[in-house]
Amino acid sequence: MAGVENKIIDNFIDPLLCKTIYTNILRLPMVYNQSSYIGTSKGSRFFMSNISQYDNIILYLLEKAKECFNQDLEYLRSYANIQFKGQDGDWHLDDGDYTILLMVSETLKDGKFEINEHKVDFIQNRCVIFNTKQEHRALASKYAILPRCTVAIKTKIKNGNN
Repeated sequence: MAGVENKIIDNFIDPLLCKTIYTNILRLPMVYNQSSYIGTSKGSRFFMSNISQYDNIILYLLEKAKECFNQDLEYLRSYANIQFKGQDGDWHLDDGDYTILLMVSETLKDGKFEINEHKVDFIQNRCVIFNTKQEHRALASKYAILPRCTVAIKTKIKNGNN
């Protein structure tokens, strides 16, 4: 993983596809009680929806990210984060090596994604590929009526030493 920086890519996919992903996420079964801390009762709560690794959109996003990031990434898991007002995430680390995070809901004036001290504006169709060992969190919008949604794909470097 040495020497590979985080990457922010705007206009990651076709805009119509991004809007369609958002619409479909709102139709998926959502589970409340998701936390930034996997497997614990610690932290604030928000909604999430698991997405199969065989979902065509996930397969496409993973291949697109590999190409843009110039890394051979192996799939671990994927899901949608759904945050309404007041459902901020907590600072945490992820499993794997890199997380691919696609912002699919409408662009927000707030609802930033934070990696350490770096604040990333929430812009629809922005993809953030980041090292999972950096503390990060997602802030919900204080103003938007519809939820802030992202698609997250957890990966590890193929044939890496983990």
